[in-house]
Order: sequence, then C-alpha cells, then structure tokens
Amino acid sequence: MAFSAGAVLNLSPDITVGATTLEAGGRLTAPLTIAPGASLGARTLTLTNPDGRSGSLPAALEIVKKQDANNDCMIDGV
Repeated sequence: MAFSAGAVLNLSPDITVGATTLEAGGRLTAPLTIAPGASLGARTLTLTNPDGRSGSLPAALEIVKKQDANNDCMIDGV
C-alpha cells in the first residue's frame, strides 16, 4: 500500500504518534512517545491515509526493557 502526506499512524494506546512527514523518496517519518508504563512486546503498526485507505504491519515495533547492569537505576548500553 502506498501512503500519502497526512497519513496517520497508530501503534497502541500506550504509544503516542506525532504528525507524519512525507520525505523525499517516499519515506514516512513520525515522532513517537512511549508511556513509561507501556507493556513490553510487539506492536502492530496501522497506517490510515487521508482518503480512508489503510493497512497494517504486524510486529513493526517491539518495546523492550534494557537491563540496569550496574544497579544505578539508569538504562545501560544505550
């Protein structure tokens, strides 16, 4: 499915997706904000074009928790 300017992305209720930008070469980008309490695991990406056409991609994003290797309450291995 082709996407167009103004497409809306949805991943899950605990992930906020900002406005999409259609870049040169047909690449679609959008900022994501993941809630601190988001459950771990794969998310299906759903894209809806302004004309109402939509499609989805299973397991497009996976939420994982990095380990705190030195127990300082900070994420290690960034």
